[in-house]
Amino acid sequence: MFRTTYKTPKGETKKLRRWYLEVRYHGRARRIPGTVDHRATQALGHKLERLIAHREVGETPPPDLLRFLAGLPERLARRLACIGIIDQRKGLDPALPLLGHLEAWEASLRSSGNTLRHATQRANQARRVLQGTTTWVVVSADGAEKRLAELRKGGRGLASSNAHLAAARQFCKWAIAHGLPGPDPLVSLKPMNARADRKVTRRALTADELRRLVEAAERGAPAYGMDGLTRALLYRVAAETGLRANELRSLTLASFEGLEGPRPAVRLHAGSSKRRREDLIPLRVETARAIAVRVGNYATFSDRIFPVPSKSAPMIRVDLIAAGIAERDASNRRIDFHALRVTFVTNLARAGVPMGLAQTLARHSTPVLTFSIYSQFADSEQRDAVNNLPDLGKHGAPQDVDNPG
Repeated sequence: MFRTTYKTPKGETKKLRRWYLEVRYHGRARRIPGTVDHRATQALGHKLERLIAHREVGETPPPDLLRFLAGLPERLARRLACIGIIDQRKGLDPALPLLGHLEAWEASLRSSGNTLRHATQRANQARRVLQGTTTWVVVSADGAEKRLAELRKGGRGLASSNAHLAAARQFCKWAIAHGLPGPDPLVSLKPMNARADRKVTRRALTADELRRLVEAAERGAPAYGMDGLTRALLYRVAAETGLRANELRSLTLASFEGLEGPRPAVRLHAGSSKRRREDLIPLRVETARAIAVRVGNYATFSDRIFPVPSKSAPMIRVDLIAAGIAERDASNRRIDFHALRVTFVTNLARAGVPMGLAQTLARHSTPVLTFSIYSQFADSEQRDAVNNLPDLGKHGAPQDVDNPG
């Protein structure tokens, strides 16, 4: 293991942060890039030593090394294949336990830029669908459909069932792409209509309810790791930007731009955004000023502004009770922290914001998702909208100019 050196313009000798490995294969020294982590690069070197040992005697690597190979980043795999240490054409072994392939897929998800939480959740969903299946050759649509039915019987909703099916199908596509024999055994399974069985229906807060919630938080005692003023500011930012709890939790002082200027914004980095893209979200000037006052005591740019708890519903429930706002209405629609995002998109619709712009601000992939799921209007608002349509009755219809009689 080593790190290369370079000369600065001032003539100083410095080392790169990245570690490299030098391996010998067939009598030749080869350089392989590692990472900036010394231990991770050292562990990579140990695995490569074992692979070379098996390769030189013509043995098939053990299951743990096959799982390691399946989860290699594409660039490193190409480098090892170019040297001859691995043969990418062989792919996965269908005779190995399916659990090992699932572990390799999870490692591949992590190395492809997904968050640890997403990779773990996706892999666990696929494991539940394929539970009891020992090897790839016995994966079947009938078995997966039976497991999905058991999950629904155990309390999972249709949306959750669809997510589990999508994870299992994603794994199957990955497995076939990595050498397991096709066709896709789950290709015949289709998602169900999740709208017919929504477990949680959220509603948007009215402007009066939102003000009462913010005021109740401002007067409230510290709770869930935040004082009342911080919670009040958190609710304002959530309802005015549509940021999700995980996204808000990631914000630091460095995330905010131009707080004292005329065009304040919050920059959400790709690693924190649900859609894995960097976003620049505008802020209301009044809210930006409040943030500037509130974060003035933070020592560094890396300090988290909003330490949102992992379960945010109990936190907002404290302030809903203090504000005299019922958590559920007569239709059993619920107010939780994510309802602030629902409120954001609904308020955009109430303000007459064009659909395309609302979709951009909500950071949705399609306008259908923006308005069919999030936009909610009260019965009175719906009635007022209908009453504003042109009167087509006998006395309300416009006169024909050519034939006024």
